[in-house]
Amino acid sequence: MIQAAAETLAVKAVIALASQSCGTGAVAELATRCALLLLHGEADPVLPPACSEQIYERALEPKRLILYPEAGHNLDEVADEIEEAVQNWIIQQLDREI
Repeated sequence: MIQAAAETLAVKAVIALASQSCGTGAVAELATRCALLLLHGEADPVLPPACSEQIYERALEPKRLILYPEAGHNLDEVADEIEEAVQNWIIQQLDREI
């Protein structure tokens, strides 16, 4: 997803849930034209939150990382919180574009 966004100038925002760090080398290329939101459960048994943390560290602004302490890989435990976070973040990005 991040690689595809880096190669497509039309992409203005990327939202990634429980991301793996493999294949995200182009994350810094998103900067200035494409915002990045990373959401990850700290109790994820499939991909550790360190994957999203590594992506976040390599990314440039605008970026945001939200970790959910009790959430697993599917983030079902925090579905309502994720919906609200994504909606708010999209609105912020639209305001940034205007």
